[in-house]
Amino acid sequence: MTDVVPVVDLFSGPGGLAEGFAAYRDARDQPRFRVLLSVEMEKSAYQTLRLRAFLRKFEPSDLPSEYH
Repeated sequence: MTDVVPVVDLFSGPGGLAEGFAAYRDARDQPRFRVLLSVEMEKSAYQTLRLRAFLRKFEPSDLPSEYH
């Protein structure tokens, strides 16, 4: 079993870098990274970060239909 690497995203904007880490899977389709913290001071970017952090709790097939 490979350990999951923790990620802290500073000056994260809307979170694109963290999304890339969160989406990455190894050859066994297991996550390799876990976003622990994203930091951003711009209000609109922060709101996007909060939404994306919430949605990362779901498997892609289980996303709430209200999101789309």
